[in-house]
Amino acid sequence: MSFMLWRQRLSKLVDKAKFFCLDILFPITCVGCGQETDWICQSCRVDLCPNLFQYCPACGARNLSGEACIACATNSFLDALFICFDYSNQNIKKLIINFKYKGAFEIKRLFIDWLIDLLYTVLIPNIEIDKMGDIIVIPVPLHRRRFIQRGFNQAELLALGIASHFSMPVKLNVLYRGINTISQAELSIEDRKTNIQNAFFIKNHSQVVGKMVVLVDDVFTSGSTMEECAKALKASGASAIYGIVVAKG
Repeated sequence: MSFMLWRQRLSKLVDKAKFFCLDILFPITCVGCGQETDWICQSCRVDLCPNLFQYCPACGARNLSGEACIACATNSFLDALFICFDYSNQNIKKLIINFKYKGAFEIKRLFIDWLIDLLYTVLIPNIEIDKMGDIIVIPVPLHRRRFIQRGFNQAELLALGIASHFSMPVKLNVLYRGINTISQAELSIEDRKTNIQNAFFIKNHSQVVGKMVVLVDDVFTSGSTMEECAKALKASGASAIYGIVVAKG
């Protein structure tokens, strides 16, 4: 057995032992009812209420496609926006908070599965088979300093899961956040637009030209962050940008 293979197997065993100990010391409880089962038990999943409709990414008007409405077609760099849930659902909110801020990485599997199901419904049927190879997956990036503070990028974890399922390339070396902006959650809608303006830039432009981009994040609130990402990607030659998120705030 090679050293690298031995190291990988040892690492997996260590991870299993670590999670086994954590489950004993800090058992996982449902965010809805508190049962010691999973992060969301089967009974509470019934109340999650996935979105039956989508929204125009510019004005927020409801529709079925997630595409910008006719009046907003020139006001958004996103060709469509796909949303699994509404952030007002308290169980969804708790799941996101636990995943994003409390290190509950197991929750990512739930989110990835929901995002995959949504893509099968709203995007994949509308892409011609010979165009599937033109799709790439890109997460909304964190600034390097924020990444070091948090230790991970939640959007990147979700993007990796989506890309793996569909065997699509995931590009982590293309879209960068060049400005360490103030947290968007602390600002008004108008201030968010100013805060995030021109915060993103592209490296390796050739990897974007002519590509359809699935742009991944956890939450869509004002849309300023995704719009700025989409603007940078479109300026570098991306043919279409499809935003996808777990929840709309």
